Amino acid sequence: MTKPLRFGVVGTAHWARAVHLPALKAHPGTELVAVMGRDPDRTAEVADTFGIRAMDDFDALLASVDAVSFVIPPAAQGDLAIRAAEAGKHLILEKPLAGDLAAATRLADAVRASGVGAICFLTRLYIDRVQEFVAHARGKAASGLARFRSGALLSGSPYSQSAWRQEEYGALWDAAPHGLSVLEQVLGPIAHLTANPDGEGGVVIEATHEGGSASRFELNLNDATVDLLEAYSFETPAGPIEIGNFQYDRPTAFGRGIDALLEQVRSGPLERSLSFALHLIAVLEAAETSLRRDGAEVPVADA
Repeated sequence: MTKPLRFGVVGTAHWARAVHLPALKAHPGTELVAVMGRDPDRTAEVADTFGIRAMDDFDALLASVDAVSFVIPPAAQGDLAIRAAEAGKHLILEKPLAGDLAAATRLADAVRASGVGAICFLTRLYIDRVQEFVAHARGKAASGLARFRSGALLSGSPYSQSAWRQEEYGALWDAAPHGLSVLEQVLGPIAHLTANPDGEGGVVIEATHEGGSASRFELNLNDATVDLLEAYSFETPAGPIEIGNFQYDRPTAFGRGIDALLEQVRSGPLERSLSFALHLIAVLEAAETSLRRDGAEVPVADA
């Protein structure tokens, strides 16, 4: 019988408590042993809830685990994950991988050099219904539309106190990977794009994909009228293919991510396992550049 992979979680905010920690606690292939956070009292509370060790030293955490699951701001994740990879620890990373493409590239390089397993938990890649929809639409669609609206940045949301999400382009970096990951799985990598404010506190991205297809992504995290509206539509010669208002269990999706990491560990890390997440950083940087340039068309850098 394969020995469970010992995990430590870095981060104690809502997504850690609601998704990473319970999924790692429940998964038969993992042993959740420790948690580390910035606030000693909250870290102790989380540790007590899950029956694990509270730790305040990252090197000590690394010495006690086989793998680390990160739930911290992207700029901090990039630096700490490199240290974990260099220490030979397998990684579950949140999106975006890091605070910019240069830092994300350093992280991906560290993963390749160390030979550890690593995934970026792009949630829609691990939702069965969404992946069935993607498989149905791929190869048929000539254009696509994604809509993602919520009140995640408003008062009362569990993310309203997240400093990095509240920055000028925080919503773009936080939620755009969701919609982009679906659009690109169906239509292929984005080659160039424009991004403009929607006039309601959100952003609209108009993209041209490498094969010539077009997509539109409407993103707004300041909509008080909906908890979450997420919908995708692709135009095909036979008519539109659509999905919307789908429900899914977040810890279950994260469990699929754990499965993917364990498969890497069993069969050997995949050298390009982070390539999609790395490309999405390049798309985010292009969108931010376009916003700063009043909607100018911007090419997506190679990643």
